[in-house]
Amino acid sequence: MLRIAVTPWRRRLKTYLHPEDDLYTISPHYIDSIEATGAQANPLPWATTPESAKHRLAGYDGLVVSGGQDIDPSLYGAENTASMQVRPKADASERLLIAAAIEMRLPILAICRGMQQVNVAFGGSMHQHIWGLGPDHPNPPKSDPAAPGDAAARSQARLDRRHAVNLEPGSLIAQLFGAERIDTNSLHHQAVDAVGTDLVVTGRTDDGTVEALEHRSLPIVAVQWHPERIAGEGHHVLFDWLADTAASGS
Repeated sequence: MLRIAVTPWRRRLKTYLHPEDDLYTISPHYIDSIEATGAQANPLPWATTPESAKHRLAGYDGLVVSGGQDIDPSLYGAENTASMQVRPKADASERLLIAAAIEMRLPILAICRGMQQVNVAFGGSMHQHIWGLGPDHPNPPKSDPAAPGDAAARSQARLDRRHAVNLEPGSLIAQLFGAERIDTNSLHHQAVDAVGTDLVVTGRTDDGTVEALEHRSLPIVAVQWHPERIAGEGHHVLFDWLADTAASGS
């Protein structure tokens, strides 16, 4: 059986034993989307050295770099002007795992923050704040003082919102979807600015925001949206690509 690794989140959350426990967590949507392909999905502990990253990935056939908070702007030589909740240790681990996966010739599917990590790893940079800059990226719904308990409804509204992404004709991702224009969700606070070396933009919104990247020669596909949240709307094809590529060993 194919084994696909997933980068996890690490957060301090309340548990039965402690008011703040240090926990690895991951959304089940990632796991379910991977396992729908017939592969086995496993979250990875953080890596701290190149050797530990290769050790973590030993026995795996592919890697999903998951979403999360903003990337530390110092990684692309910028001051922090709008990045939120940066996690330098998480950044370091994911960069090590990406490098190890490339060295081991494992296919990579990078999602949201994952795409941003891939772009920065190849020397690219980020727009630190895109909320409110256009109709494709509006500000997130704010709390209604008259209904302070509507957090779940606001979250669902963000998940339900869609915008169009134009896919580059002839690109791998256009072939996977069998289309040159698709609807996606939009949950990200930042977006690609300068594109990393040997990465090719294969998807943009109507306002020009980069939404998909592919590597010129390596098996890397990166998307800014969250396909695991809309796999039932045809976005399972990205996970199918990962499993098929892993199975072929290319």
